[in-house]
Amino acid sequence: MKNIDKSEELILRQMAEESLKKKQLHTVSHLSDAETLKLIHELEVHQIELEMQNEELVLARSNALESNEKYIELYDFAPSGYVTLTVTGEIQRLNHACARMVGKERSLLINRFFTPFVSEDTREVFHLFLQKVFKSAFKESCEIMLKKDASMPIYVHIEGIISENGKQCFATLTDITYRKQKEEELLKLNMQQEKRIMERTAELTAANKEIESFAYSVSHDLRTPLRHIHGFIEMLREMKTTQRSEQEISYLNIISEGSSEMGKLIDALLAFSRLNRTELQKTNLNTFEIVKQVIRFFDSETQNRIIKFDIGHIPDCEGDERLIKQVWINLISNAIKYTGKKNEAVIEIGSIDHESETVYFVKDNGVGFNMQYANKLFGVFQRLHKPRDFEGIGIGLANVNSIIIRHNGSCSAEGEVNKGATFYFSLPK
Repeated sequence: MKNIDKSEELILRQMAEESLKKKQLHTVSHLSDAETLKLIHELEVHQIELEMQNEELVLARSNALESNEKYIELYDFAPSGYVTLTVTGEIQRLNHACARMVGKERSLLINRFFTPFVSEDTREVFHLFLQKVFKSAFKESCEIMLKKDASMPIYVHIEGIISENGKQCFATLTDITYRKQKEEELLKLNMQQEKRIMERTAELTAANKEIESFAYSVSHDLRTPLRHIHGFIEMLREMKTTQRSEQEISYLNIISEGSSEMGKLIDALLAFSRLNRTELQKTNLNTFEIVKQVIRFFDSETQNRIIKFDIGHIPDCEGDERLIKQVWINLISNAIKYTGKKNEAVIEIGSIDHESETVYFVKDNGVGFNMQYANKLFGVFQRLHKPRDFEGIGIGLANVNSIIIRHNGSCSAEGEVNKGATFYFSLPK
């Protein structure tokens, strides 16, 4: 019992003796010797029990003091700031970390208001936080800025909860200055990147307009001399002469066919240039009705063929009706063309719904294509099949891609040789 406080034992002993004097003790002379010995034994046992209980109480008190000292040490030297506030924001208790955050000696902060240490920009936020804590049984939180140093403010995430008696707010303060600095640096970097992107976009837009104007001018100016070439070739072919050999006639035919093909290419290039020069007239479109109109448009081409059109859900969209209709014409036309060698063609038309966009598709069971060359599909005058196998000049999918890009969408395709192809285009919701 080295740890027992002797002064406490002495006080307890005195109190017991005083209580004993107040009682009217009666002698028990009538007890026998055996009974007296038994009574003495019981008293001794009871005394030992009391001594043991006293030791346990002293030990418990010692442990409680030790735990309290550990708690105080953990509280005072914790890395996070701890502060106890009244409903008016008065500081009742705080640890060293909290004192460092406000830049004052801890002993000088007791009973002072916390608000003056909060920056004026975030005081309203702090007041609302304190009000919520005292009105709610749940933990509340916010972010404030402390005025430790005007040149280097401290950003703090504060969490608080009301005490059991409802008179105090127990708050934890976490320094988030480093995180805020990184967020500001990232924000500045993003702004710089956005500025660069905008500048680059403006440059590309201007360059594209110049290219479009150039393509338009060149293709327009080429039409006249090409017409002259074609006209003179036809005149030469029609001239009667016995001196012209079969080989010369063959050459004239080749030149005539080439000039005709070149005329078609120039016309297509002109149409492609005009497509990008027109202003969009966006409206809400009944996409399903547009698809039905396009299919009816090809009735004359498909009346002698077995073609099954499987039309799924096609939601409405927003866009330029003339241009969006042209997209469907090109895609459905391709599906009809490239299933031409099938005894029974199947063309599936539908959509895939995403959160921010709708993806429309046209799928066929035609000749398909090699995915190795998929990147060429949407280029101008790019063809993956020989002209003698399928008609066309390779401008249709380029038109589709250009139209969809102008509508802030994108195009893609999937295919396999002799197993069909699927063409997708997306439009924002």
